[in-house]
Amino acid sequence: MDSIEITAEDLVNRLLQISKNENVCILDSGGIDHQNSHLLLAGVRPVEIIEIWDETADSALQTFDQKLSRLDLAAIFTISYDFGLKLENIFRSKKEYPVSEPEMARLSHFPTPSPVLALGRLERHSLDTTLCNQGLTLALDGVQDAGNVGTLLRVADWFGFDRVLLSPDCADLYSQKVINASMGSFLRVTTYTVSLAGTLAAATAPVLGCDLEGEDVHGLRALPDAIVVIGSEGRGLSPAVRACITRFVTIPKFGVAESLNAAVAAAIVCDNLRRVRA
Repeated sequence: MDSIEITAEDLVNRLLQISKNENVCILDSGGIDHQNSHLLLAGVRPVEIIEIWDETADSALQTFDQKLSRLDLAAIFTISYDFGLKLENIFRSKKEYPVSEPEMARLSHFPTPSPVLALGRLERHSLDTTLCNQGLTLALDGVQDAGNVGTLLRVADWFGFDRVLLSPDCADLYSQKVINASMGSFLRVTTYTVSLAGTLAAATAPVLGCDLEGEDVHGLRALPDAIVVIGSEGRGLSPAVRACITRFVTIPKFGVAESLNAAVAAAIVCDNLRRVRA
């Protein structure tokens, strides 16, 4: 549970602004003389003042939820320091929280939500650039379609790539559409957001880029270490990244389609790379 630092004056000013247009409710852990509180003296008139004397913080959380479910209420919680610590300990130590179907429906963005909801910490890894010289790396250069980014994570997971690099202008790794399209692969694939051109320029492993004028991907020879670069859907590889490519490959076309989807092209290249390594 994160703490918020704010001065008493700022707090009162913000509550005054809220109370002009919203109904305010004050909840406290008990024992506070609200009639002499700064909030009331400042003119914040709550429609309810509820003191929580129960020793169980879980029941207090249920009270919070009940009050927050009221659409006409902007709830203000003033919790004593000791009670705040008790809540913090519950959040840190408790691993499972049973919820009802209506509560899960409110938490999830799906029409038919899963019966299980996991809460995890977002991780942004720092890259040791020498790692790119070991094993297989998939690099995404400006892939802005979130569905494609998620599918590319899934491709990397399927073919057992060691890592995925994303340039800063790729779709947000943790956007809802990326998570959905990855089908869980975002949890298994190690990802890094990096300055792609600088990282590739420092690599000693072969850097493969897709290009219509490249050599047939089916003619690839075994590469124990390699970086496969996939460009954006609209412009392909950026000039700075293109300058770092050491070997261009292409997927032969037999029909009349103008192009392949970025994730489809990546899957074909990854498949050929894996087959020649086997």
